Amino acid sequence: MTMPHTIGRRRFLLGAGGAALVIPTLSSLLGRDAEAGEAAPNRNFISWRISNGFYGQHWFPSAAALAGLQTVGPNARELALGDIAGPVSPILDAGFDPFRDKAILMRHIDRLDWGDHNDASGLLGWSNGAAALDGVDIASLPPSIDQLIAQKLGGGTVPLNLTVHWSTEGRSASFSTTGSGQLVAEPALFPDQAFAQLFTNFDVDDTALARLRAQRLTMVDRVLDHYTSLRNHPRLSAADRAALDQHIEHMHTLETQLANPIECGPPEQPAAYEYAPEAMNAAAQAQVDIAVAALRCGLARVVNFYLDPDTLLNEAVHGVIGGHHGASHDSSPAAVDSILNAHRWTMGYLFDFLGKLDATVKPDGTTLLDDSLVLVNNEIGNQSGGSGGESPGDYDNNHIGVDVQVMLVGSCGGALRTGNLLDFRTDFTRSRWSEYIGTAYNRVLISCMLAMGLEPDDWEVGGQPGYGDLRGAQYDMTPLDQVVIGDMRAYLPGLEA
Repeated sequence: MTMPHTIGRRRFLLGAGGAALVIPTLSSLLGRDAEAGEAAPNRNFISWRISNGFYGQHWFPSAAALAGLQTVGPNARELALGDIAGPVSPILDAGFDPFRDKAILMRHIDRLDWGDHNDASGLLGWSNGAAALDGVDIASLPPSIDQLIAQKLGGGTVPLNLTVHWSTEGRSASFSTTGSGQLVAEPALFPDQAFAQLFTNFDVDDTALARLRAQRLTMVDRVLDHYTSLRNHPRLSAADRAALDQHIEHMHTLETQLANPIECGPPEQPAAYEYAPEAMNAAAQAQVDIAVAALRCGLARVVNFYLDPDTLLNEAVHGVIGGHHGASHDSSPAAVDSILNAHRWTMGYLFDFLGKLDATVKPDGTTLLDDSLVLVNNEIGNQSGGSGGESPGDYDNNHIGVDVQVMLVGSCGGALRTGNLLDFRTDFTRSRWSEYIGTAYNRVLISCMLAMGLEPDDWEVGGQPGYGDLRGAQYDMTPLDQVVIGDMRAYLPGLEA
């Protein structure tokens, strides 16, 4: 993987907005065959991976709260998160409340491919298990959506993979593909590695920054005068005049941003990564602060979190007995409490990350969170029983990907309609595991790509609609005639603004 380049603030400021000074293509002045181009939206994509499954009663609202769901379409029910009295759930507690109107919580989303512990399940859409890929033309697979999004954003954008892990391997959920049909798991950076990669020799010369900003503002003023003159050209069509008006407005926004830039600087330098339970809290916090700084400074636009300390979460510090993974195979009360505490640990850092993005206000009044799409997902699905029971006798430690834990936060620059719980269950039921068969997780990945400005041609192979394994798997108890796919080139119902 090509790592993000280290750049100084001086270089960043010189580049910021430079492309925006270029006049948009005006076909009425250049000829019939000219086409006006559109600048890519300034959006960020962040994935937050959770491991080892969850219990539905810990994550989803209670049955009493869900009684308010209203049908809004085929296999689609909706409830405003703001209408839920008290905490949304034990995991989505008071720390989640500031983000209710900026989040989309989903229920009954099923993965159709292999479940179990699987790095590839969150962003790739195909499993990395050989058995699950049997009969699939791996040579034609596109990479994981984070890489597709980075390619679309262009400008040398590559995903920034951040990890806290129990092994010496820098784990990520980002996968590339080779021409020979190999899936390649891209490495991730531990906190000290990420800081060195991004912020070594970071330029903090404020005097130089002020001078460069003044020079850039002068350039913007001059260009605006030229654009205003051009707008009165007699040959300019109404459509091009509207395009030019939009570009002039963008220039005014750029001028404001340059005069009042988002504060940009490196976070505190983390210590060398230590494989000890006592070091996990500081390591996770360091990754959050590194990601926030990288997004504020424009050093990253695609960020993947893989915070999975597992055995480095212990009882004394974190309330987790026998490690996170061990607890996921045990339905004793102590193990169930351990899973809840492991979730509260990771969600605490997620809420801190979301809060810092939302506190970063841009000159137009929006925040970094408003311009971002944060995909929260778990490698494994709901481990409660088929009836959703809440006692140990009802639990089913299934380790499959049905009724998965998935939430979106941020409107992605206004592309998404937020503030709701969306339930995509069907009328089909299972005898075990989550009772209702749901809608394909593939649609979540496609919705994310659409929100980030991608089009089907960016992810489809050979014009075949869809992204991800659509065959279904009997092991996941999703019979092929009961798989709910829908329009594989459209948003899930209720998501698009």
